[in-house]
Amino acid sequence: KGRYATHMEKIEGDLSRSGWTMRTQISQAPVFGGGSWLSLATMHNGTWIPNQESFDSLEPETKTKSRMVGLLESWGYETLGLMPGNRHEVGAGDQKTPAYGYQEMLEWKDIPYQGSPTNYAWIPDQYSLGWTFANKPLPTDRPRLFFFMSTNSHTPWKGVPPLTKDWRELDSLKPEADTQSNWSRFTANFTSALSSQA
Repeated sequence: KGRYATHMEKIEGDLSRSGWTMRTQISQAPVFGGGSWLSLATMHNGTWIPNQESFDSLEPETKTKSRMVGLLESWGYETLGLMPGNRHEVGAGDQKTPAYGYQEMLEWKDIPYQGSPTNYAWIPDQYSLGWTFANKPLPTDRPRLFFFMSTNSHTPWKGVPPLTKDWRELDSLKPEADTQSNWSRFTANFTSALSSQA
């Protein structure tokens, strides 16, 4: 059994004890080192989109309502997205960030974070997730598709913000060396950022 499977079994066990279920699979991104909107488009539409030309050739309706979102909504799902890295309105003339048809899409402007900037999106993942779960409770009558674009690992050469017992404590977060670009700690920061996602 490989390291990924072993690690995911542990995570699944932890989640199960808290009443959650999980499905996961390794996938290959069509890009690396930039162009994350191409990965988002690939995931949402089930079509390999490795470059801007492929993205531009998508039918406009797949950017307005992706195949994945549309299918799950037709099965009765509520759909909620959280993209705290977006500092502009999703879907409003920005060809790199389509709305994909989520019933609600939360962005940087929606999250009332008051702490120190920690990465390219400023907001630590723990804070944006904590705020969302506190203010957008799960529906009681149907399942939810929840899409979240992490910012902690989006720029993994910066350090990972500290985890706190209560996400609200991050409102008083002060700048630390670990959360700034530090090339001497590149490998450690990169590993820490990716490990924090599992």
